[in-house]
Amino acid sequence: MEAKIEQEKVKLKKRLARLLRSPDNKVCADCPKKRPAWISFIRPQQSFALGSKLLACFVCSECAGKHKELGSHICYIRSISHDQFEKEELDHAECSGNGIVNQIFEGHLQMATTDQVSIKPQRGADSAKRERFIRQKYVDMYFYRKRVHYKQIAEMNDIFAKPRSTTKVRRQNLSAILKNPINVIVGRQDVPTQEIKGEEQQERCTSSPERSRSKHRKKSQNQNRSKSRTKRSKPRGRRGRSTENALVVQSN
Repeated sequence: MEAKIEQEKVKLKKRLARLLRSPDNKVCADCPKKRPAWISFIRPQQSFALGSKLLACFVCSECAGKHKELGSHICYIRSISHDQFEKEELDHAECSGNGIVNQIFEGHLQMATTDQVSIKPQRGADSAKRERFIRQKYVDMYFYRKRVHYKQIAEMNDIFAKPRSTTKVRRQNLSAILKNPINVIVGRQDVPTQEIKGEEQQERCTSSPERSRSKHRKKSQNQNRSKSRTKRSKPRGRRGRSTENALVVQSN
């Protein structure tokens, strides 16, 4: 039994070392500091996408302290070098990581960032700015993108539904699928979102005159129908003559 437990521990350490070799996990998820020493496990919240599960991101010691201040109901942290990890925790870490977590919780950060002002903490940022950003990111969810989270949930459910031998490649490709922000729209994974937006704008521009023409045609058709109804509503006498003419003939 002890030998099996040790073997499992060795396997878990190898899996953890494999996660640390990922380029996204070599930098803190919330700041540009390299070599993060902690893992923050984000618990599913009521405002998350339906069916969400545990998410893991690699953070530095300073950001790890801010994650701990959020409360255990939001997330909990583990030391990479000192704590022991469970198999389920590493399973969720393999299906998430910094690349996917940032795509989910920073999906709209680029829209809110300008050239002169950076919302995300930079090197040497003070504690107040770091705390404000982490709370906006994980609690207030100012930059949360639910569409990417739904895609991550679907891919993760597909991975967990298959045996481990057939899911190694899918685990490696999951981060590559969600890492690139251009491949997040379901049904059009090969088309960048910028091109899709351009196509939608072109369709709107080209369709506006067509819509106006169709509206004009509908109006004219409705007017013609109303005229024909008024003509048909007049009572007719013999041989297509109106009743008024028939009465005049009889009086004479």
